[in-house]
Amino acid sequence: MTTTAPAARRVSYRQVLAEPRFRLLFLTRSLAIGADTLRTVALSVLIFTATGSPLLAALTYGAAFLPQAIGGTLLGAMADRLRPRPLITSGYCLEAAAAAALALAGLPTGASLALVAVIATLTPVFGGASSRLIAESLGGDAYVLGRSLANIAASAAQLLGLAAGGAIVAALGTRHALLVTAACHLVAAAATRLRLADLPPAAPLPGPRPGSVLRQSWAVNRQLVTDPAVRILLLATWLPPAFLTGAESLIVPYAAQHHFGAGAPGLLLACVPAGMIAGDFASGRLLRAATRERLTIPLMMVAGLPLLAFAAGPALPAAAGLLAVTGIGPAYILGIQRRFIDAVPPLVLGQAFGLLTTGLMTFQGAGPALFGAVTQITPPGQAMALAGAVTIITALSLYPALAGRRLYGREVPRYHPPMTAPDQGRIRQVQRRLRAEQGAFAPKPVLPVIDEVVATVLSQHTSDINSERAFAQLKERFPDWEQVAAAPAGQVADAIRCGGIADQKARRIQQILAAISEREGRLDLGRLHDLDDEAVRTYLESLPGVGPKTAACVLTFAMGRAAFPVDTHVHRVATRLAWLPPKTAADRAHRLLGPMVPADIRYDLHVAMIGHGRTVCRAQRPRCGACVLNDLCPYGRQNAASAGQR
Repeated sequence: MTTTAPAARRVSYRQVLAEPRFRLLFLTRSLAIGADTLRTVALSVLIFTATGSPLLAALTYGAAFLPQAIGGTLLGAMADRLRPRPLITSGYCLEAAAAAALALAGLPTGASLALVAVIATLTPVFGGASSRLIAESLGGDAYVLGRSLANIAASAAQLLGLAAGGAIVAALGTRHALLVTAACHLVAAAATRLRLADLPPAAPLPGPRPGSVLRQSWAVNRQLVTDPAVRILLLATWLPPAFLTGAESLIVPYAAQHHFGAGAPGLLLACVPAGMIAGDFASGRLLRAATRERLTIPLMMVAGLPLLAFAAGPALPAAAGLLAVTGIGPAYILGIQRRFIDAVPPLVLGQAFGLLTTGLMTFQGAGPALFGAVTQITPPGQAMALAGAVTIITALSLYPALAGRRLYGREVPRYHPPMTAPDQGRIRQVQRRLRAEQGAFAPKPVLPVIDEVVATVLSQHTSDINSERAFAQLKERFPDWEQVAAAPAGQVADAIRCGGIADQKARRIQQILAAISEREGRLDLGRLHDLDDEAVRTYLESLPGVGPKTAACVLTFAMGRAAFPVDTHVHRVATRLAWLPPKTAADRAHRLLGPMVPADIRYDLHVAMIGHGRTVCRAQRPRCGACVLNDLCPYGRQNAASAGQR
C-alpha cells in the first residue's frame, strides 16, 4: 500500500496574529511608521514651501534613509549582541525625543534634517533586533505571511499618514503635528517595555570572541555581501524600491507641472501604498509559496512598466491608476523572504536584517536624490519614466540568478523541486538493505516534548555520547525546566559543557524556554499532542532557533508521528542517492524528503541512514566499495568509474 503525505494546510493571517510576540511588534511598528510618515509630511511642507525646489523636496523625502548606511555598516552587530527589549524601547524613545526637539527647539531647516539623519543612523539596529524576534517567532510560510501583514500595515500607515498628514498639519500646525508624532513613539516604547518579554540576546558566534561591535559588524557584513546567494537576494530587495521611491519623490513636482488641483499630490502619493496593500494581500494570502517565488521577476517588472507612461504626461485619473498598479509590484519581495532566511546563518540573523534594511533605506534615499537631480535637465514625468525603465532592466538582469542559473561563475541555489524523484519501491529497497546490514531497528526512549526539544538542541555539532551525557548532567543539575529558565546562563553552560559550544546552546535553550513560558503560561507542551502534524511543526518552528530538523525530531521521537528528520548524514546520503538536488538547503530538504519517504518506514530509515552516513557514506573518503547501495547510487557508480580510470 502506498502512503501519501497529507498536503500542508495553508497558514492564515489569524494564526499569525495569534502569536503574541509578533502581534506586539507588528502593532508598535505600524504605529511608529504612521508617526514617521506624519513627520515627513510636516517637514516636506516646511521645506518645499520655503524653497520651492523639487531637488530639496526630494532630498527631504529621503533624509531619514541615507544615514542608515553608517549604522547598518558599523553598528549592525548590536541587533544580535544586546537584549532586544531595552534596545527596541530605546529606539522608540529616541524617535520621540527627536520629534519633540523638532517641534519645540525652533531648529533651522539644516539642523532639523541633521537631527533626523542622526536618529536614522541607529534605525538598522532597532529594526534588526525586531526583525530577528519576528523570524524566531514565525517559522516557514507563517513568516512570509507575517511579512505580508507587516507590509500591508506599513502601507496602510503610510496611506493614513499621507491622507491625514496634510489635514493634521493644516489643523494643528507643523509643530503640534510633530508633537503628535512624539506621542505615538512614546506609546510604542511603553507597550514594548511593558508587554515584550525580556529575552536574552542571540547566541554568540562560535570560535574566538568577536571583539568590538564595530569589528563584528564589519566582518559579518562582509561575509554576507560576499556570499553569492545572499548578495543576489540583497540586490533584488534594494534596487527596484530605490527606483520606485525616486519616482514617488517626483509626484509633487509632477502635479505642479501639470497644474493639478491642491489635493492632487496627496491623492497621487496615496495610490502607491494603496497598490502595495492590494499586492501584498494577494501575494501573501492567495498565492502558495512556490507560486510567489515563480512570480518574483514578473511582479518586479510590474513595479516599473506603468511608470513608462509618465513620459507622455498622463492626466490625473490615469496617473492615479498607473501609480496604483506600480504599487502592486513590490509584492515580489515576499517571493524572496524565505530564501533570505535560508541563506543567512541563524546566529547573525538580526544583523542580516539590519543590513537588509540599511541597504533598502540607503538606496531609497539615493533614489530621490538621483532622480531629483535628473529633473534639473528633464521634466519630472520624463524622470519618472526613466525610473520605470531602470526597474525593468534590473528585473531582467536579476532573472538568471533568481531562476537558479549560474551568475558570475557561481551557482545560485534553485528553489523548485527536482524534476524526478525515486519511487517508493526504490526507497523501501534502500531501507531493507540497510536494515539487513545494520541489524534490528531499535527506537530511542520516548521523552516529553520539551525534553526532546532540549535534547535535540544539545545534539547539534557533537556526538550522541556527548549530547546524551550533557542532557543527563543538565537534568541532574536542574531537576525541572523552571530552574533552567531562571538560572544564570553561565551555570546552564557549565552543566552542558561536555556537549560542545555550551555557551551558545545554553542561551538558545533559555530563549526557547522563555518563549514557551510566555505563550503557555507554564513550561509544558503536552497540549501539542492534540494538534495535527502541521500545526505542531508550525508551533515548534516558531520557537527561537528551532528549525525543521528539531521539529521533525520532536514529532518522530517524542510524539510518535510519521515525520522524517534530516540531519547532515541523512542529507549527504540522500544527495548521493540523487534523492535531492545538489546544494539543497536544510529547510527544503525536509520539505522534499518528508512526503517522498513512505510514512511507515520514516523513523526506521532515518536511523538507518544516519548509521550508514557515519560508517560507510562518510563525508570524506566514503567507502563506496563496501556499500550495499552501490548499484542504486549514482555517486557510488561515478566514484567506481573514476577509480577504474585511475
